[in-house]
Amino acid sequence: MSHSAPGFGPMMSRRGFLKRTAAGSVLLFASRLGASLPSAHAQPSLTPRHLDFDRFATLEALCGRVIAPAPGAPTAGEARVALRIDHEIGLQPPAFGRDLRDALSLIEYSGFLEGKLRSFSRLSGTDQDEVIHAMIDSRFEMRRTSIIGLKTAIAFFYYADDRTWKRTGYDGPWVPRKIAETEREFPFPIPVGKA
Repeated sequence: MSHSAPGFGPMMSRRGFLKRTAAGSVLLFASRLGASLPSAHAQPSLTPRHLDFDRFATLEALCGRVIAPAPGAPTAGEARVALRIDHEIGLQPPAFGRDLRDALSLIEYSGFLEGKLRSFSRLSGTDQDEVIHAMIDSRFEMRRTSIIGLKTAIAFFYYADDRTWKRTGYDGPWVPRKIAETEREFPFPIPVGKA
């Protein structure tokens, strides 16, 4: 008979807990070790404030794979999704930034577990998709939560761009707004005439 705590599913045995903790620690250590190696990343197209260039390049690559824009809608790059997420780090407690950096490092080097010989930001789109799917289906909770959490954040910040709304059937706010172009306006647009 399996016992469970309210809302947490079956109770984990001590051995199961230790195995998961050890596996998670190895994955996290490997991703941090990989992040300390000489740069193997593509160069980011924008300048982040809170992420280093390597992790920002990983985030940009991931945004490009997660967002498949509808005709007429902006790409993830045009919507500056990675930069919006980088901006959000500065608004949250330090633990948020640490967790996000760890998740990006894990994603960048997770492909080696799938037999890929290059880091995520250097893989082809098809290989990046394979890494994403492998992480979503992974038996390691740390891999699953890293990719699913980032996919959720990417979708959230993509739809923060006004140009994405029409495809969802929403005509936008009553107050006209312009796309944010300067650091002062970023990350969200401001009402026209208020600049």
